Amino acid sequence: MGEKISRRDMLKTMGASALLLGLGGGLYYSESEKVFLRPPGMVDEKDFLSKCIKCQKCLAVCHTQVIVPVGWTEGRKALGTPTLKFVQGYCDLCMDCVEVCPTNALVAIEPDDVMLGIAVINPDLCVAWDWTGCIECFEVCPYEAITLDAKQRPLVNENKCNGCGLCENVCPSSSLRGYDLKRSGKAIVVKPM
Repeated sequence: MGEKISRRDMLKTMGASALLLGLGGGLYYSESEKVFLRPPGMVDEKDFLSKCIKCQKCLAVCHTQVIVPVGWTEGRKALGTPTLKFVQGYCDLCMDCVEVCPTNALVAIEPDDVMLGIAVINPDLCVAWDWTGCIECFEVCPYEAITLDAKQRPLVNENKCNGCGLCENVCPSSSLRGYDLKRSGKAIVVKPM
């Protein structure tokens, strides 16, 4: 026959469980509203989160593999919803993700009207700002949003950039600066609007 639990121990266990549940719920609701880079066609974050059923059809149809699910460490409210990771790929605005979305969390939009984000250059990480010769982002930008200054360093024209992420995808700074942990990472990254 099993050991009996005293009333005191039972109340302690129930109290501890309630405290843990309360803390977890509190953390969920106090979680800051993180802004994610979303696939094209996302109009409003709150509306998107209420409509997205995390079916991941947009991930499956993405031929550049830029769409990935939001992970546990990135945000519990958005967990499993699609976000863009330009280390994986880039967005060529094919709009296949919009076509397969069963809940209209992503809506049809003209590719010329898409604004996923804005590319931002970190001169401390950019190889072209220390050395010469790297103009990868400039060469691949399909929107001519990246220009070169007189010293052949890249600059982003925010009026032309739509945040497709091709520049971030090809940026070699993280591998070229792999020896310096203080200065590792992509030198050009797309920030959400």
